[in-house]
Amino acid sequence: FDARGGDRSKSEVGLTFATSRAQAAENAGLSRHQALTAVRIAAIDEDEFENRVESDNPPGTSILAQVSKSTRCERVSPITPETYDRMRQRHAAAKALDGLLHLERSSRETSVTQILDFIAQGGAADEMKRIQLGLNFATALNNALGKTRPGFGKPSLKPVE
Repeated sequence: FDARGGDRSKSEVGLTFATSRAQAAENAGLSRHQALTAVRIAAIDEDEFENRVESDNPPGTSILAQVSKSTRCERVSPITPETYDRMRQRHAAAKALDGLLHLERSSRETSVTQILDFIAQGGAADEMKRIQLGLNFATALNNALGKTRPGFGKPSLKPVE
């Protein structure tokens, strides 16, 4: 019996003939309340369960079921301004890396000369400042990688034709 939450109907494994929680409870002759209590008890952390059950004054099933309900919210850490900032920064870093990967993929279909011709014909004229900032950032990242990761950064730069 698996007490973990989540939608098990979309498992990665092919068709399974595992008994559902409801069917297992019915087969065992449990009432709906007893089945819910069993699921809550099964969801308690194993070490915490052992400590409580092996204590001098072990709790009954109703108390154990309440333990599961009371600790559920403690598993999710609150979002503070600091954690939100870290999440936002990680998201921005992931987007920047995705942009570099997109640049690499696009570079296989064009050349520096084609990009310079496009710019000379007025393409991206309004975006030149931002393009320069992006290139400066890519250069700074390249230099930092050269210092922290062998084989990355400046030494691996090759001229693009």
